[in-house]
Amino acid sequence: MPTHSTPEGHLMSGLFLHSSNRLEVLAAELAKVLHTPLSSPLAPEIIAVQSKGMERWLSLQLASIDGIWANYRFPFPTAMIRELLGNLLGPITESPLLVPENLAWRLMEILPEKLQDPTYQPLAPYLHDHAGDDLRLWQLCGRIAGLLDQYLVYRHQLINDWEEGRLQQLGPHEAWQADLWRTLVSGVDAPIHRAKLTELFRAKLAGDPEQLRALLPERIILFGVSTLPPLHLELLDALATLIPVHLFFLNPCEGYWLEIRSPREAARLLRRAAEKGLDAEEVYIENGHPLLGSLGRSGRNFLSRLLELNANDDSVFVPASAETLLAALHRDILGTDWPLDWPPAEKKEVRTDDHSLQIHACHGPLREVEVLHDLLLTAFSELPGLTPRDVLVMAPDIEIYAPYIDAVFSRAGRERSASSLPYTIADRGQRSSGGELLISFERLCSLPGSRCTAAELLDLLQLAPVGRRFGLNPGDGEIVQGWIERVNIRWGLDADFRAQEGLPANPACTWQAGLDRLLLGIALPEDSDLFGGILPASGGEGSNAILLGSLCDFIAALRSWIEITRTAQTPSEWSTTLLELIDTFFDPGEENDAYLRLRRLCVTLSEEANSGAFSGSVSFAVIRSRLLAGLAESSTHGFLSGPITFCTLQPMRSVPFQVIALIGMNDRDFPRSSHPTGFDLMPIKAQPCDPARRDEDRYLFLEALLSARQRLFITWQGEDPLDGSSAPPSVVVGELLDALEASFSCETGILRDVLVTRHHLQPFSPAYFAVGSRLRSYDPLWHAAVQARLQRGDAAMVPLFNAPLPPLDPPLTTVTIDELERFLRNPAKFFLQNRLQLRLLTASEALAEREPFLLDGLERYNLGQPLATRLLHDGDAGKEEARARAAGLLPDGSIGAGSWRQLLSSVQEFTLTVRAQLPEDAEVVEIDLPVAGLRLSGEVEGVGVESSLFWRYASLKGKDCLAGWLRHLALNASGRLLATTLIGKDGAMTFAPLAAAAAQSCLGDLVTLYRQGWQETLPFFPQSSYTYAQALHKDGDTDKALAAARKVWARDEFNPASGEENDPYYRLAFPDDPLNAAFTTLALAIFVPLLQAGSEGEEEA
Repeated sequence: MPTHSTPEGHLMSGLFLHSSNRLEVLAAELAKVLHTPLSSPLAPEIIAVQSKGMERWLSLQLASIDGIWANYRFPFPTAMIRELLGNLLGPITESPLLVPENLAWRLMEILPEKLQDPTYQPLAPYLHDHAGDDLRLWQLCGRIAGLLDQYLVYRHQLINDWEEGRLQQLGPHEAWQADLWRTLVSGVDAPIHRAKLTELFRAKLAGDPEQLRALLPERIILFGVSTLPPLHLELLDALATLIPVHLFFLNPCEGYWLEIRSPREAARLLRRAAEKGLDAEEVYIENGHPLLGSLGRSGRNFLSRLLELNANDDSVFVPASAETLLAALHRDILGTDWPLDWPPAEKKEVRTDDHSLQIHACHGPLREVEVLHDLLLTAFSELPGLTPRDVLVMAPDIEIYAPYIDAVFSRAGRERSASSLPYTIADRGQRSSGGELLISFERLCSLPGSRCTAAELLDLLQLAPVGRRFGLNPGDGEIVQGWIERVNIRWGLDADFRAQEGLPANPACTWQAGLDRLLLGIALPEDSDLFGGILPASGGEGSNAILLGSLCDFIAALRSWIEITRTAQTPSEWSTTLLELIDTFFDPGEENDAYLRLRRLCVTLSEEANSGAFSGSVSFAVIRSRLLAGLAESSTHGFLSGPITFCTLQPMRSVPFQVIALIGMNDRDFPRSSHPTGFDLMPIKAQPCDPARRDEDRYLFLEALLSARQRLFITWQGEDPLDGSSAPPSVVVGELLDALEASFSCETGILRDVLVTRHHLQPFSPAYFAVGSRLRSYDPLWHAAVQARLQRGDAAMVPLFNAPLPPLDPPLTTVTIDELERFLRNPAKFFLQNRLQLRLLTASEALAEREPFLLDGLERYNLGQPLATRLLHDGDAGKEEARARAAGLLPDGSIGAGSWRQLLSSVQEFTLTVRAQLPEDAEVVEIDLPVAGLRLSGEVEGVGVESSLFWRYASLKGKDCLAGWLRHLALNASGRLLATTLIGKDGAMTFAPLAAAAAQSCLGDLVTLYRQGWQETLPFFPQSSYTYAQALHKDGDTDKALAAARKVWARDEFNPASGEENDPYYRLAFPDDPLNAAFTTLALAIFVPLLQAGSEGEEEA
């Protein structure tokens, strides 16, 4: 702070208290104080505030009062007091060693040696079985550092006693804490702390007042403070003997309310009186508004400390003038309309059109935000002159609600509808507000100690800063994912990586093994033999070679990074390493602010350790813990910036707004609880000034309640969106409702039922758009959905499309046998993927993250089908086992060997059956013929002169029968009159020869369905349809056939196998029961010709 000479006639010294129930009034009183100018026009006004939001609001308020506001400073109270002490004491300043972040590093230096002292035995449980875990030690040091910092502020006498060798007998943890503190402040370069500075300051006050004033600002002001530590109040009281000190604070009540107690506190006082033998009549408990008693404890404690000071009091209270429930509640709390006794004998009537205070119960956080959006639109339509900057929305944790806020408010903005509302979200952590760069950095820091799975590394690579750095283009991520699936990458960088995890050094299914296969595939074809124990894989050749090289660089950089993290380093070395890491992995693009913040965070590591005089080495786990804590630090950016403000519900946010909404007021979430450590000495001799999170949150709720001028909205998650179970609101909401019911009434019913609105699960409920309903919605999308539903009545859900899409332009001209087979396997999937370009992620398509341990059915098929093919072509079983191991398809060790022997035996037996049926002159036949206006082409294997063979190493299902039937039709339609045998593990089926015309007709029907399948989703499901047609073909009973199909479609508890209905493409395309007349017609049209042709030769199916 600047120093100046104080002329004669300087401002009158003293402590001046200014209180009001309204912050606007306090701002006007502050303007009056500021109208008395300082002696120098160049001297800035010093106004301490406790939040950036208060600073911004006060600046705007003072500018609107006087037309201009300039030459000012808004320090936080702690920073202001530290600066004042620095001006008075000169070079004697508080040591940076005792800043909690620095002190934690100092404790890391000295605590390990101290733990050998028997005095520190009470700390042993906190490090039990973690002797070599420096992360555990770091977390303990952080807790101790924070605790010692609180002692300096709230227990400075305890600190002084410890330094003089005295204990206050506060239990077993006091001795080691006292010894630890004396160690910290001992030595030639003993650090100066706040308690010591306070003593030096008091001694300094004995000097010449004029000389001291020359070292101080002419006037200091604290505005909007709701609490101050006792040490700060003592310093301000002492400073007031030299200069004027003005303290502006909110006081919710104009009367003396310090003795008002909540019912719980009153019961506690009566119980203690009874223990002392006193009657209840002898205990004085002030009668007053219950919210002052239940919510005002933190404010009462602060006000009582202020009244103990020798101060000039100037109070200005202004009752709310509006005739609304909210304004009447404000007057009740202020005391303007108080009766002599509480509750009042006569309740005030609440108008039916009074919407000033509303409470809403919703199904989950998304519905809370949707309801809030509609409430705000209603407020803007009903309150003249209301602007977005007049609205504040607070939640106990804004990070939970931020995604839902973006989803609801951004959608309205994107649709440019009348319901578009501008908004900004403050108090988000750096990782949430810093774009993809900070997210990438956090994920990169989480990789050491992880399994480095395929999904983890692919997600990291696809983040924009990483992708740009390694040269990825849009769409390259899908190519890399295809490689991962093809070469069977599961987890681990390489064999050494697994060995470091204490597992066998098996390279199978690692990233390096997969990359080796792809790199070898550039030089050798995929069906080549092993080369150097590596099985070639295609995909990396041609233009993809550059992308493959980038992927290799990425994995190599990760390998180097993880190797570095396995060795402990000093914080300075870690700082340098992290800066190099940022340059290695990230191209920030336009995220320059996040890039600079990230580099600053890494540099801070070294600075904090140096300030804490730490000289040792730590593991990366410690560094990661500090980095993640830094990324979680919130920013007030966006508060009062013009749009609707969303922020965290926290102290010093008592800025008045026309509309305030409190969301997330759930019983489990608010008031928030703090969990002190077991060695915290403050609760042993608790004092009224001690910080208490639940009391602070209660007073914060009261301040928010009094800061709303026209509307107050409160929402909570009153019902579970999954099971509909009810949940109570926060206890403070319940206390608010109890207080309102005690003093207000409503002629239309019970007041609680009028104030509390319970919402429907879905925003498209017709109740939101009904005439005269108390529920409202302005969303045009939901309104259109409701209108459509009302017009349709209670009819079944409509399909994805009401009518077929137009034909393709240009039209189809060709189709292959394989594509036709793919269509028949899942027509809905074919339509959605090919016509709509919609790909749904199924469980089988998600990247696998574990190597095989026991072969399941699909894995046995994926191994057995190609093995059977190679054995039929006289392949070597030994080589095939080596290929399977190189591909990562077999479990490791003896389990894999046993699985292979079992599989090989089964496949060899199966191939014997196939060889027995395989025509001697079997060959591959090219198909190319016109069918139903398209050109059908493809290849059919296993074709002889009189017969053909089609086989699957699996139990025959409807889709397998269709695959064989397609090839049978193609062969016969091309003029080859021959039978086709279909062989599976569980039996065989033979299709009789067909005349070319008959085969052409059947094939034409399937191709026609294929063309139709490009325009709409067809209710054909291979296994369910096959089961229906087969059952009907056997006994002709339609009901039994449909019942059999339903057992396949929707499995019951007696058959836990997944039914076809669980396919996500079917569920999207057919929201209602699809086993209807169209299903049966299509099933018979496709499978009846197949069953008729195969009935005579069917052995088992």
